[in-house]
Amino acid sequence: MDYNNDNNLNEENTTQENTGVDENGNYVSQFGDITNTNDEFSDFTPEIENVGEEKKKFFLFKYIHPSIFIAICVFLAALIAFGVYYIFGSKTLTGTWVYKVEDTSSTATADEAQTYEYYYIFESPDSNGKGEYKVCFEGEMNGGEYTVATKDNKKVLKLGTSELYYEVEGVKLFGNATLKLTQPAQTDKSTGQTVEEQTIEMKQSKNPDYENQSMEDFKLDDALVGDWDTDFKVPYYYGMYQLDCTISFTDNGILKVNTKSDDLGLNSTYFYAISAEKGKMTIKNVASDDKSQIEYTLKDGVLTFNDKKGETIFNANVLGSAQFYKHGEKPKSLETTTKATEKTTEKATEKATSTTK
Repeated sequence: MDYNNDNNLNEENTTQENTGVDENGNYVSQFGDITNTNDEFSDFTPEIENVGEEKKKFFLFKYIHPSIFIAICVFLAALIAFGVYYIFGSKTLTGTWVYKVEDTSSTATADEAQTYEYYYIFESPDSNGKGEYKVCFEGEMNGGEYTVATKDNKKVLKLGTSELYYEVEGVKLFGNATLKLTQPAQTDKSTGQTVEEQTIEMKQSKNPDYENQSMEDFKLDDALVGDWDTDFKVPYYYGMYQLDCTISFTDNGILKVNTKSDDLGLNSTYFYAISAEKGKMTIKNVASDDKSQIEYTLKDGVLTFNDKKGETIFNANVLGSAQFYKHGEKPKSLETTTKATEKTTEKATEKATSTTK
């Protein structure tokens, strides 16, 4: 037997199986036995429908890029908000207005002339047109109520017994608004004289913010912080009236002295910047640079002030004449001194009356 042929055959088969190429260099499939590629799992092959079909866009996005569309929406929303503000908020009294008055006294020269600024702060009125307002001047704040109404197709502002026509010009949103107040012509019934119509203008401004006008690098005795009451009554208008008094120390270095009379409709608060430590206090009006030095004592819940030089920081020596105690914490020692306090008040009243004559 010729085994060489068999060996050649084996070599030929081996070459075809291992290399996939026949003796002539042609490709020989290695998967000749697999003739049907659609096997039993072909039924589970997912079908992809509408391949190549473009996803539908929002009709505007066919013409406008989405980012530009969003920017337009934001702009329109801002425009609508401005329109609403202009209609309902731009022409209202709400806000802070400043009225400037120049010193026109005959003794004041051009260089000495001083401008005084009165700040009027109107809170938002209720549905009946009633609201609260404050007037700030030289560190003092007075409160009151106002009413807005319409009369003869004009806007009317009622402050106490005065009725004024008012008009807001400009745009408050831009900070350039002007408030015009007009007092109609009036005839004095007692003299028969007629006072001509008068108009003043106030400019839109910022709140003077007296409650935050503290000294730089102030020091504060933590025992002072809080509200303090006193039985002492502050003489008012040549001693004809007496006002209730309270004081308050805030943790940001501000002393507030409040005097009030419900019968007279008075409610005034005076703001002072202080620096207090170890019984000594530096004090000044928040609207002034002049400082005073006074001493204070806090013992058994009673706070008193001693102004050796007589440099009073408030009318009628209220800080030097009064004994203060924390609100709602009146010491027993003061409960038996009511008569003494009344005598002190009488003396202070006499002193105030004599110094004003």
